[in-house]
Amino acid sequence: MRRNVDSEGTGSTSGTADGGAPPASGAGFCVLPRSTASFYTRPDVAVLPAPDLADNQISLVWNFSHETALVQDFSDVCYLLRPLGAK
Repeated sequence: MRRNVDSEGTGSTSGTADGGAPPASGAGFCVLPRSTASFYTRPDVAVLPAPDLADNQISLVWNFSHETALVQDFSDVCYLLRPLGAK
């Protein structure tokens, strides 16, 4: 049950380990899931809830050249356990 992501998506990402760097430097802000924000805390970054934001979507992505049976099995389990109404 492979779900492909098209290759025309644009944008950039940063890992959670450096997610606090732009706010800490005064260069911006980042929106993180509550679980991530509470796990990766920094004394120089303020964390505020944003209750008015819409629910977000989480996607599973991997490099097909590194696909293994374990990765495919994990993908299948994620698909089977997806919330009702999700694609």
